[in-house]
Amino acid sequence: MRGIQPSAARGQRGASAVEFAIVLPVIALMLFGIIDFGVVLNNQNTVRAAAREGARLGAVAQFTGGAGCTIVGTVSSTETRGLMCLIKERNHPIGEAARVRVIVPSPYRAGEPLVVCVQTKMSSLTGFTSPFFESKTVTAKTTMRVERTSSGDFASGQETAPPGGSWTWCT
Repeated sequence: MRGIQPSAARGQRGASAVEFAIVLPVIALMLFGIIDFGVVLNNQNTVRAAAREGARLGAVAQFTGGAGCTIVGTVSSTETRGLMCLIKERNHPIGEAARVRVIVPSPYRAGEPLVVCVQTKMSSLTGFTSPFFESKTVTAKTTMRVERTSSGDFASGQETAPPGGSWTWCT
């Protein structure tokens, strides 16, 4: 039995390199897509936790937040501003990138619903999937009944929505 002819072997040398060059972009897109999906999923979980924790803090009248918080927009109530800062400070990795809306019941009394909405802009860690994430946001809304009240200046407040976002879903 004869081996492969030298002329036939020479014709196959570049075939695997060409196949690899064709398959590599597809594999890279899948790999970077998985990484970015994981980051977006983590941010979604963080946004949900932020909304849930913020609603819980508001329901038990814990409105005292740190002073180092940046609020994008104007909030007239110092208590609501404090709650918004607490939400941002306690929830990493979104932190300052998150935008918060708090709908305080009027009057603020036990049994009334308090709504906290949080959203942040989607981002691509790798950059390969950024066209899929542009102008999209990760959102979460939590409603809880007020359990404990205290005296103070309680009023609804919201930040400016992030690029590509709006507050129409949060009512």
